[in-house]
Amino acid sequence: IVFAVLILVIGGKKGIRSLASVILNIAIFSVVVELYLQGWNLIVVSSVASILFIIVSILLVAGRNKKATAAIAGTVAGTLFSMLIAVIVIFATGSNGIHYEEMEFLTRPPDQIFLAEIMIGTLGGIMDIAISISAAIYELYLKDPDMDTKLLVQSGMEIGKDIMGTMANTLVFAYISGSIPMILLWLKNGYSIFYIVGFNICLEIIRALTGSIGIVISIPITLYISVLLLRGRRIKGSEVRG
Repeated sequence: IVFAVLILVIGGKKGIRSLASVILNIAIFSVVVELYLQGWNLIVVSSVASILFIIVSILLVAGRNKKATAAIAGTVAGTLFSMLIAVIVIFATGSNGIHYEEMEFLTRPPDQIFLAEIMIGTLGGIMDIAISISAAIYELYLKDPDMDTKLLVQSGMEIGKDIMGTMANTLVFAYISGSIPMILLWLKNGYSIFYIVGFNICLEIIRALTGSIGIVISIPITLYISVLLLRGRRIKGSEVRG
């Protein structure tokens, strides 16, 4: 209730749309779980759901405009790139160093579930930075439509670098924080921190690293897409604010 009230009071109309996107995404996720339990391929279902997550979230919050188009393209590209790297590394190393023991209670293949976790978990951070970059570029362009393209790109990169560090830390903290009780338990039982990191929380670290790769690569992708869309045609102020 507190969350809903705050997002509506502070966000206004955009807060309503943000809350609606959260509800819709929860509904989509519920459908994904149900389809998987009925025998559907989890990777395929998760991929389709991820695209829906991106489109629904960004369009509801940012509206239908070039800012949203750039953010959607940047998020999709960043997610695909990070997932491609993850899959290549996992298969090239034969999953060496990946310990699925914490998922041993599952009666289904853990590798598919783990890849789906990476995909869905990576989306949030990439989507956040993509919309931040596209919104910043649009505001800069709106203030000075005659700004030199090189200067616009440099400004966008500086903004992206500032956001990049904090977002990468956000992913690391988000994943590791859930393992704090188990980390304390292992330390209490005499396990070294190196053993815990390398064996017991390797899945969390892999998720955080994959998400961080997506965040880093989505910055230039979203930036150049935004500049390309803006330089293709000057937009009206009302379109940007919409």
